[in-house]
Amino acid sequence: MISRYLLPAFIYILAILALNGCTQEKKLFTVYSLHEVVLRAMRGDAIANDTLSQLFDLTIPVNPRYNAFLIDSFDTKFGKRVYTILLEYPNPFYNRFAIYDSSLNLLLIDRSLNGNLTLAKLDQTAEHFLSVTESFRTKDNIKLERLSLYAVKRDSALLALRTFMKYDDSTNMVSQKLLNVSGSSIYMVAAAEPAKLLVKREFHYSLDTATHKFRSDNRPFEESVTNLIFAYKKSYSDDQIFDKKSALISIGNLPVPDTSKKYNNAKEKKAGFSISLPPSGWSTEKDIFISNQLKKPMKGTQYSNAAQGAKFMVIEIPYSDQAENYINYTLDQSAAKNYLMRFSEKIPFKRNYLLFFECTCSNRRFLLIFDVLQKSYDKYNNTDYKQIINSFSIDC
Repeated sequence: MISRYLLPAFIYILAILALNGCTQEKKLFTVYSLHEVVLRAMRGDAIANDTLSQLFDLTIPVNPRYNAFLIDSFDTKFGKRVYTILLEYPNPFYNRFAIYDSSLNLLLIDRSLNGNLTLAKLDQTAEHFLSVTESFRTKDNIKLERLSLYAVKRDSALLALRTFMKYDDSTNMVSQKLLNVSGSSIYMVAAAEPAKLLVKREFHYSLDTATHKFRSDNRPFEESVTNLIFAYKKSYSDDQIFDKKSALISIGNLPVPDTSKKYNNAKEKKAGFSISLPPSGWSTEKDIFISNQLKKPMKGTQYSNAAQGAKFMVIEIPYSDQAENYINYTLDQSAAKNYLMRFSEKIPFKRNYLLFFECTCSNRRFLLIFDVLQKSYDKYNNTDYKQIINSFSIDC
């Protein structure tokens, strides 16, 4: 493991030449040559960044000042060497975790990590798992820890599990720890102060062979943490980072356009939420039965653009329930706004993409379904769709 020291520039040049096919065989990287390529990409070198499959976003100001920069490698049971890159910054918007093979083919990049990061390799099984633990604060005074577990396969890597591990606001504390990991099961054991905060103390996750991710029949620990965050009523600062706009403001870049001026605001007082839509092309259907991607039809509101083949559907579900009980997909990403949001990555479905969001406030929970033609998503996502999703707000 190495960090924070430079190597001669010729190593970087040899590495780039190897990737550009200047030798008959694709040369294997070493920890040392990879270190130099990352440093150059970090400073804004576009060629080095392309070599790393866009590890950094060079459309925003570069940030060469990091808290931690660690590169490590290990050999898998498939006889291949894998490299990991962990970058932690004072501003978590820049945090990165990436996995490459020895020819620098990208296996995974995670850009959604917060706070102080700790990387570990789990050696107790025949499977290869890497874990990253995030330690960070929300609402200024709440200490959180979150675990991301990555499975390394023959030619790929994926996020197999993401879950909170600890909540501590100095009055209430709940925590869980990893007891055992195998290729098909994960066991956790939990503790709480006061003890009444948790009813269940042992949690089991099983492998979904279709998605290669670990699932649980229920989420009692996650629900306990979520409820504690919502119940925390002490005042806190406004400089929370919860979406790309607030992140861009935090790094001094130009904020995205003000959607309240650009879009029409659709405030559904009866339904308890508001959403902003572009000024033309969108129709609204309220209090209708929606069946698209649901296990059973439910009443909700649908916003449609026939020309784009796009639909946003908003359905309120019981506060004590969760989105996975209504759809056949798992929401394994999360973000903290003025409410908690869990969501999925975009999911290819025939000619469309599907995205699912669960938005929870102190006493209400909504399921959002976005169903859109792939060609429309590629054309309008950065200009319209992201703005619509970010504009969603709950009347708590």
